[in-house]
Amino acid sequence: MNAKHLIAYRGLDDDFDQDFGWQGKVQFAVSLRDPNYADASGSNGFECDNDAAGNSAAPYSQGTWSNVTVLGPGTVTGTVSDLYKRAMHLRRNTQTRIYNSVFAGYPTGLLIDGSTTETNATNNDLQVRNTVIAGMTNNYAVASGSSWDCGAWFNTAGWSNTAYANNSDLGIILPVDLTSPVLRPEASSPLLAGAAFAGPLADSFYEVVGYRGAFGSTDWTAGWANWTPQTTSY
Repeated sequence: MNAKHLIAYRGLDDDFDQDFGWQGKVQFAVSLRDPNYADASGSNGFECDNDAAGNSAAPYSQGTWSNVTVLGPGTVTGTVSDLYKRAMHLRRNTQTRIYNSVFAGYPTGLLIDGSTTETNATNNDLQVRNTVIAGMTNNYAVASGSSWDCGAWFNTAGWSNTAYANNSDLGIILPVDLTSPVLRPEASSPLLAGAAFAGPLADSFYEVVGYRGAFGSTDWTAGWANWTPQTTSY
């Protein structure tokens, strides 16, 4: 399955969960989290496995994501459930590929979890490029006992990844109003430039845009997304 214009709204577990051989393509996806509700297993923005046991069985899970905006609980308020964990939890031998995307407001930004996943990252089978993380308590993490340097990998020269200390550095309207979110970046936002469409993104599926994250000057949720479904009279 390939998809465009996805919304994950006030979910409980993980917003985008990839495993069991999925090799689809996604462009333009956004997630918004309620800071008061998270799953007992730990809630993440992305959670990506090859399979549940981390086997090397083919086909590998290698979804290719571009122009994703993950707005975690910290973009809504400073007080969040302690069940919130990571913006990106890449684990169990995954080969996920993430480009031109934005992740904000989680306790941890990026966790490369496990030796097989570290190997996939080192071998360039797992990729994160032209991507921004912001407002994390800790930007990078690895599995307990590992000495692999996740921060050095994310900040590899030429990959054009960026880490900002604060959510406010993104140039979007914060805190997020979950019932009436303003999702377009402001005119001065650094997100309005910096995207690239080489490698796996040189594919007719992907619309070539200049911005990182799900939105440029147009809010594609307008006119069809309902942010108050529980109180709407249908």
